[in-house]
Amino acid sequence: MIFDAENFLIDHGIRYISEGTKHCQAGWIQMECPFCTGNAGHHLGYNLSKDFFNCWRCGFHSTIEVIHAFS
Repeated sequence: MIFDAENFLIDHGIRYISEGTKHCQAGWIQMECPFCTGNAGHHLGYNLSKDFFNCWRCGFHSTIEVIHAFS
């Protein structure tokens, strides 16, 4: 079962991007990483087809980690 990240983000009022910038590739949604400090860019990505989160700064995060960080 794939996590419905877009609905989770919408339901929790978390801003994200899915297209239109250099920070977001097709098949990914990007959001600010709750695990990083410093520049608050959209470094945390969720791969829509492979069902995983990865931050371009601090690496892999499990879905459970991300849910707890945003809840």
